[in-house]
Amino acid sequence: MVIVHLMTCPACIRKKTWFSRNETIADLSQHFVMVNVEPHEIPRGLAKDLAPDGHYVPRILFLTPKGRMLYGMRTSNRDYGYVYMSASQLIDNMRRLVLNCNVLTCFCCFFNLCVDYGGIDDDDDDDDDDDDDDDDDGNHLER
Repeated sequence: MVIVHLMTCPACIRKKTWFSRNETIADLSQHFVMVNVEPHEIPRGLAKDLAPDGHYVPRILFLTPKGRMLYGMRTSNRDYGYVYMSASQLIDNMRRLVLNCNVLTCFCCFFNLCVDYGGIDDDDDDDDDDDDDDDDDGNHLER
């Protein structure tokens, strides 16, 4: 799980309490490697992959242990699919991964997991070096 946030973002600050105060999220988090990152800390080669529908914050993305994006693990928001409006939305997706696939113990199911949850782009020759449109503060708000 990758959590992309900004330290000064009010929505990010509010959602931070989900991880520190929500017992269910704390219990489920033991099944995930959780990475907390600000946009300017994302390596250039991963920036496009970690912004599948835009460079907004906060966004929470799920990846396989091999680092492949699980595009189907998102919210129902058409424009901002990786913004969770409630802790229960996040819990639902975390449970789906833990209960339906047991990500950490079933290494042979990674490919099926990806297919079941929206698929991955196996085309590894996408080496586009898009210009970085960040402002000087590292804010990623454009689409």
